[in-house]
Amino acid sequence: MHYTILINHEAQLDIERAYNYYFETINHTIAELFYNDLQEAYSALSINPFYQIRTKTYRAIPLKKFPFLLFFQVVEEQQKVKILALFNTHQDTNKYPS
Repeated sequence: MHYTILINHEAQLDIERAYNYYFETINHTIAELFYNDLQEAYSALSINPFYQIRTKTYRAIPLKKFPFLLFFQVVEEQQKVKILALFNTHQDTNKYPS
């Protein structure tokens, strides 16, 4: 059975900032590629939410084509994946969500 993807407010803001950066700084085609890459990550998580662990409480999945990690938690009893943050991997890893 597939898990439901839920995106918290902070993560949604991270995603919008990244999308807007690509849309405004580069072009709409790159922004759409970013969006599609994000959708592929959601699809992978809905099928296999028990992806690698990054911290004791969070898991993360890298986007395939863009330098980002999606941090998330699995709520197994509800069959949900909660997206907590989108992290730019070009940043210092000390800035990982805590």
